Amino acid sequence: MKLFSFLLCFASFAGQAAAAAVITPYPDTELVESRTDDRAGTHEVMLGPLKKINNVLSSEAQEQVRGTRKIEIHLVRDEARVSAVAEYYQQQLDSAGVNRFRCIGRECGASNHWANAVFNERILYGSSEEQRYFASEIGAEFVVIYVTRRATGKIYVYTEILTPNNSNTVRAELILKSLRVQGRYVLPRKVDQELLLEIAALLKNNQAINLVVVGHAEKSRKLGLEATVEFSQRNAEELRKQLQELGVAEKRLKSKGLGYLAPDDRYSASRLELIAN
Repeated sequence: MKLFSFLLCFASFAGQAAAAAVITPYPDTELVESRTDDRAGTHEVMLGPLKKINNVLSSEAQEQVRGTRKIEIHLVRDEARVSAVAEYYQQQLDSAGVNRFRCIGRECGASNHWANAVFNERILYGSSEEQRYFASEIGAEFVVIYVTRRATGKIYVYTEILTPNNSNTVRAELILKSLRVQGRYVLPRKVDQELLLEIAALLKNNQAINLVVVGHAEKSRKLGLEATVEFSQRNAEELRKQLQELGVAEKRLKSKGLGYLAPDDRYSASRLELIAN
């Protein structure tokens, strides 16, 4: 994928916003649960590994989506490899959407936390070594997929499709929690005016917090390090200016472009993040 691909993806997916995400189950699976929450509610999408800090379970990043959701759980037959099942779903997500976060095995956190605290599905409690988690955006929707193997050897796949009833919203308190606990917040691919207002309000209400807006870019054969650093610096500086225009004092904001010098496989290579300074 080229450096500017995320911009092209944005243009492409914007025209598909009305199209519903479709995930094809792994071949020869048994549907063991299916439900749809038609009443619009607020749902959290985990965009980081689960950790317990001071006895409080937290994710490095989260996003709040207000809307409806469809949940399915499938039992996989005649396949003993979690990696093969996970790859099947990953290929669908990569061809149709934009990756927001993914993790493998213990880097995701404890399996019982995902099963009980996040999904509230005890059937998903399995080996922490044998788990895969994916969170992607397909058009206007979020798709979450969790693959796990239980102690019995059975592999289950949890699929959740979240359909916003307006826009994807991120509450200021979640950003604040991420900044205080993790020291950073990875921004979603689409930073709209609503999110900018949330961040500006957060800073106005928390005068002790200063931010560095850090830009990242994907490595490209055609563009060298200097070009990617300049590109990511422009993106970071643009966001800094937008926050300043919303009333955030200039001295409380800095911007920095790192190009491809700080890759993180859990997130998109081309991204912006807020670092508590």
